[in-house]
Amino acid sequence: MNRAGMCLVLVMAVLLVGSASAQFWQSTTQYPQPIKQESCNYYSGYIYCLGGTTTSGTSRSVYSAQVTSTGVGTWTSETGYPSLILKQSCAAGSGYLYCVGGQNVYTSYYAPISNGNVGNWTATTNYPLKVYYHTCSISNGYIYCVGGYNGYAGVQNVYYASVNSTGIGAWQATSGYPILINGQSCAISGGYIYCVGGLLQNGNPTNQTYYASVSGGGVGQWYSTTPYPNAMAFGSCNVANGQLYCVPGSGSNVTYYASLTGSGIGKWQASPSYPASGTTDISCTSSGSAIYCIGGNGNPLLQSVYYAAVSLSGGGSGSTSVVSSGGGYNTTTSVNNNGGGSSGTGGSSSGGISTTTVILVVVIVILAGVLAWKMMLPQIRKQKK
Repeated sequence: MNRAGMCLVLVMAVLLVGSASAQFWQSTTQYPQPIKQESCNYYSGYIYCLGGTTTSGTSRSVYSAQVTSTGVGTWTSETGYPSLILKQSCAAGSGYLYCVGGQNVYTSYYAPISNGNVGNWTATTNYPLKVYYHTCSISNGYIYCVGGYNGYAGVQNVYYASVNSTGIGAWQATSGYPILINGQSCAISGGYIYCVGGLLQNGNPTNQTYYASVSGGGVGQWYSTTPYPNAMAFGSCNVANGQLYCVPGSGSNVTYYASLTGSGIGKWQASPSYPASGTTDISCTSSGSAIYCIGGNGNPLLQSVYYAAVSLSGGGSGSTSVVSSGGGYNTTTSVNNNGGGSSGTGGSSSGGISTTTVILVVVIVILAGVLAWKMMLPQIRKQKK
């Protein structure tokens, strides 16, 4: 009887935890149109998405939606991008959205953003290369762009420039990436940039990861760190307060997370899988307490938007970057704990498991202890007699 009772408790625990994990990803307000390869960025309570490929072809549309406790609100049309664009890399910071390159262009534009509104787009300093599938990230007043595809091959080039209310400053070359790469996913946190996966010259995805320091003087030496569990290209990695969460851009829909330090990426661990299995070209962004993924190519194109609450802690005066991605390119939202963006408050990281799951586990453990005690009590009383 005791063993049967304990087995029942364990089965209940597994079912409850499994149910909570399945609810990690939840659907929310659909995007206005089926989309892939758009660029989405979170900034100060809103998500801004622009460009991409629709069922009608390449787009210049820009939409925004407010982040709510149940996902995102209604999507509203904003000031369109100056040209048709896809596979560009955009980054938000200090009240502006900066977009660099894109397929077959090296132009850069920026626009003010506030409360879901996008102002007029202004041309700024062109990128030195005509690339796409590159990654641009903002940190402490600088934008850093890594790799990309020039139409013939991946590149190792890395450039950085200052960003402010007058646009992007002069681009400067800095430490090149260790390998020719495009479609990698990069994020900046705690003064370091971390890059995951990407497409190699032979056309195959890789699980290689690298990291380097970043500063006003550029990017430091690159170092190899913990490989990703699977070969991955065109993925989306979101970082907040020491944890990196990666949503695959193709192939497996299993997501992984790992801790980040000045010594590299820690051990990767599995997290709840993305609900749209086999979807590619997903564009994701993070508010610091939840991850939002928009559209993607599920054959056909998707309008679906999913979000996943994660337990992340914030505070302090440091700067954290949160990466968003769209099929083969990655865009980064700068999160400054002193002002613009998200402070990422809401408790310490639970390693990719939602707060609801943690509470359920605690309740289950307590119930198991109470049941075990009740089942053992008759034997204890019998022994005392």
